[in-house]
Amino acid sequence: MKKRLELLSFTIAVVFVLFGLFSYLLLLLNHVSLLPGLRSLIVSALFVLVVLRIKVDWKHSGIWMLGLFAFLAMFLDVAGNELFNKPLEWFFNDGQHQFQIIRDMYTYGSAMNFNYQFALVNNQSSVIDTVSLVWIFLFRFIQYLLIGAGLLTLTGGVRKIWRQYRLKVEKSLPINESL
Repeated sequence: MKKRLELLSFTIAVVFVLFGLFSYLLLLLNHVSLLPGLRSLIVSALFVLVVLRIKVDWKHSGIWMLGLFAFLAMFLDVAGNELFNKPLEWFFNDGQHQFQIIRDMYTYGSAMNFNYQFALVNNQSSVIDTVSLVWIFLFRFIQYLLIGAGLLTLTGGVRKIWRQYRLKVEKSLPINESL
């Protein structure tokens, strides 16, 4: 029973820490959102750093970390970048309309806020229809699940190669018997 209570308290603490980091990251990403693709890069790099730091792989909580990554990235990177938005363009573009992300920037004092509208526009650049954010969030979640799975697999392979290299180097070092 004591073990379960420790695990529950640890889980609650991790959730609060992750919520704090998520809030801080959201504020940070709000300031760098003027550069296209930087959010995607930052979110993916943070995932790789966390996975490498706490030694997560497919056998050790990898699926939980992957789900958490996809869930947080879905909200942090709604707009995506040109590469990540290509499948949306292929899906929604027909001969008459084009998929476009319309970004509105609002300033309130010193804070900048962005509003994204995913729209289908015609040749005269007038909005014909909008795409619901539910579909965009679902697409981003699946997209970051696939990206995270690839990154998790790559980090596992890099960690394995690094471990083998370290063992090889340690075996080749002379043993100092004076210690």
